[in-house]
Amino acid sequence: MKTAPGIALSLSAILFTSAGCSHATPQPNTLVPASAPTPQSETFEDVAAATTLPDAQVGEAYLVDVPAAGSINLGINVAWTLTAGALPPGLSLSAAAQPQPNTISGIPTQAGEFDFTLTAQVNGATFSQLCELMVQPNTTLVDGWTDFVPEPGARIIHVSASGNDSASGTVTAPRRTLAGGFALLRDGQADWLLLKRGDSFALSSTLQWNKSGPATGNGWMRLGAYGDDNLPRPVLLSQGGYIAITPGYQSSATIRRVAITDVYLSAANRIANSATTTQNINGVHLIAAQWQGTGRPFSQILLENCRISGFTFGLICETDAADISVRRCIFDHIFAIGSPHSSGVLSSAQTFLLEDNVFYKVMSPDIPGLGNYANSQFSHTAYIGATATNVTTRGNIVIKTPDGIMQRAGGEFSRNVCAKTQNGTNIGQAWGVTPTPGGVPVQMEENLALNTVTQVLYLGNTYSGTVRSNLLLQDQDGSGQTNLSLVPINSTATGTNIGVHNTAFTDNLLSGVISWSASNTSSFTGLSFSGNQQNLGPTTTSIGAYLQAIGWFGSTVDDWANRLLQRDRANFTREYLSTSVINFYRQHYALPPLQ
Repeated sequence: MKTAPGIALSLSAILFTSAGCSHATPQPNTLVPASAPTPQSETFEDVAAATTLPDAQVGEAYLVDVPAAGSINLGINVAWTLTAGALPPGLSLSAAAQPQPNTISGIPTQAGEFDFTLTAQVNGATFSQLCELMVQPNTTLVDGWTDFVPEPGARIIHVSASGNDSASGTVTAPRRTLAGGFALLRDGQADWLLLKRGDSFALSSTLQWNKSGPATGNGWMRLGAYGDDNLPRPVLLSQGGYIAITPGYQSSATIRRVAITDVYLSAANRIANSATTTQNINGVHLIAAQWQGTGRPFSQILLENCRISGFTFGLICETDAADISVRRCIFDHIFAIGSPHSSGVLSSAQTFLLEDNVFYKVMSPDIPGLGNYANSQFSHTAYIGATATNVTTRGNIVIKTPDGIMQRAGGEFSRNVCAKTQNGTNIGQAWGVTPTPGGVPVQMEENLALNTVTQVLYLGNTYSGTVRSNLLLQDQDGSGQTNLSLVPINSTATGTNIGVHNTAFTDNLLSGVISWSASNTSSFTGLSFSGNQQNLGPTTTSIGAYLQAIGWFGSTVDDWANRLLQRDRANFTREYLSTSVINFYRQHYALPPLQ
């Protein structure tokens, strides 16, 4: 979808149709032994489609099997050759003797996005495949945080509520407004714009962030904070405005290496007047309207330690974005007015990381004025579309939202906590929209789903996976469903959900059951089950007991969530991580703690 920057977006223009997010409810059976595996048939029909290879990182060894990474595996006896574009510097396409599959390997020396075409000859026919490979810079984490170091020659622009927009922007002569500080940033440079902690800045109109960080190297263009770390994040108080990261209308420019950190983007007026407001606005939106360039307009965009509160969508990024990371942020009181569509995050990005974030009250009935749209099945904590690639959702805490996470693209889903969500988490499955052709891989491990209110957790459209050491529980504070339901083959939109295949279910604990139909040998093949415990019933503990155990005030999930909303870089402790509460429930079942 493409929209002109600076123009108010209607929800119907930027969202999936109602059919696109619908949740049909299959009627599978309780767990019985799996039938023998049946290999899934393959064709050459989509060989020409672009495929995104796993990310590489500057300075680190890289190895990928080319056929296995492509959209179709032509077999190990096929020799791929590079026929267009170029591999990243430091990587090469092997010419190893068959039947070993061709590989791309080496140690990349340059960050960036690289497009190239591989060609193979099969029975006299030529097959070409466009490949996309993102090489990440060597970004360092210190105690779980991105380590930002000013680059030589970079400008550090300071903005304070007591400043002056004619000032130089130094720490002793700060600018006054966000726009005034932004004007001093240089496109293509690792310049920083820092807002003073404890101050508030009006966002009365949309900030069109049309400047990029450096084209090469490890530096970032950054919007961040300065001052006493014990003071609150600087507030960007929306009065109808938001942040639109955009290269401009019909532009060919690219925006990369932009980090937004340590700020509080607040639509407080929408929250205070949710029963009467008619305004729908987004927090951060990546927009490239009728973009004229090659490749993608957006790459390497980072949100870290931000709080985004009161908007219709917290973050929107589409298939024209690559390498989007959202880390240790807070999304709360996210809601739409007059529409069922709202999400903390809406993404179809190519390579997407959602890590250690908190989501609280997305389209919750606790927000006045939502009426029948509260807990809509068309609203999501995070909606990750079927066209996304290389998806990782890890360590997120989700409380009182319509669902856990809708992760249609599969990938990694690990160490997440979903408490009192209306519907269960949905991984890989697809109803109402075209699913990822041929299915997706799934790694669903060490998660805690607690007190899902109505529907079960769903897994579908999966060609291989591991489902290991998950806790799907009901405790003393909840009721409802705690099953894991495997979704059979179903035709949807212009595609087909293939069911669940070649997946191992190991050491999962459920208050309910794993539910599927063993007689449906087309939908379910190659499944294995070991060490799972089902029909455990409600646990004898609660979130209140967890809060008491870690020394926090309160006894409810709302008390817990309100403490999580206070999380910031300076006060961050292990109790703010998902593993803290997961380990509490693991201890209840005498399981070893997660490290």
